[in-house]
Amino acid sequence: MELLFFVSDFHFGRRTAGWDTKTASRTLSTITKKLYNIIQTYKPNNLYAIFLGDIIDGEAVYPEQAYELELTGFEQVYEGAYVFLNNFLIPLASVCNLTIDGVPGNHAYLRVAHKKTNLDAFFYATVEQGLRERRVKVPSRFFARGLNDSLEVKLSACGKFNVLIGHGHFLRSIDGIPASAAQRRVLSWISTYGAMNASIDLAAFGHFHRFSLFAIPGGRWILFNGCMLAYDEFGLTRYGNHGDRVWCALVVDGKRLLAVHPITDERLSSAPKPKIANPWKETLPSEEPRR
Repeated sequence: MELLFFVSDFHFGRRTAGWDTKTASRTLSTITKKLYNIIQTYKPNNLYAIFLGDIIDGEAVYPEQAYELELTGFEQVYEGAYVFLNNFLIPLASVCNLTIDGVPGNHAYLRVAHKKTNLDAFFYATVEQGLRERRVKVPSRFFARGLNDSLEVKLSACGKFNVLIGHGHFLRSIDGIPASAAQRRVLSWISTYGAMNASIDLAAFGHFHRFSLFAIPGGRWILFNGCMLAYDEFGLTRYGNHGDRVWCALVVDGKRLLAVHPITDERLSSAPKPKIANPWKETLPSEEPRR
């Protein structure tokens, strides 16, 4: 039995209403305690912590972003790595066999440098170095890539359960609803990886700050992980709410998905937990509003 836990859209270093570095640290500690309870319940053989990008906030995505930053880009990298090491990774590694993997997001691109330079990648490298310095043995696959993998999309093996991971900013659909686009792309990736005798059991994305888990043909699943921002202007503008403050833990046995546990910091959100389904209404092309 394996436990998969998805981390995305933490945006460490942003300062908005209800969100700053101290709040982020407390939130991560609360999440870790709840995940610890799940570990005690299921006693998995392994825990896979999978980072889906936008872990730190970056500093150059939109013109007003600088006014919302508490830390500069590289301060976010080093302070964020310290917070994750001490409040998340090291405590979990002490109670379960932990493996970490992940992909970069879009918020941390350094657009003044090479177009693929990403502060999330610096964060992952700093986490790896911190684990080595503390002599905590945690296998890391942040920078490992297979034949069909790319910088932003890769296959992560979690025991026998294979997860295709990406941040999701490359998904496009009508009115910004990515469900149909994700299904088309995932089915295409299934064929591509299948040609190399690699199966995909689940595809996981972040970016949209909305939580959903739904099945697609062939017994596969698509997961959209939530965010942890207490105030999310993107979600408010796009969806009329501040995003789903939910990260997801999945319990799997071999190729089977056994249980789904949405995890949130309820101290900062009085809203009910979202249902485990696809909550986004698809708009047909004929229904698209005129501009």
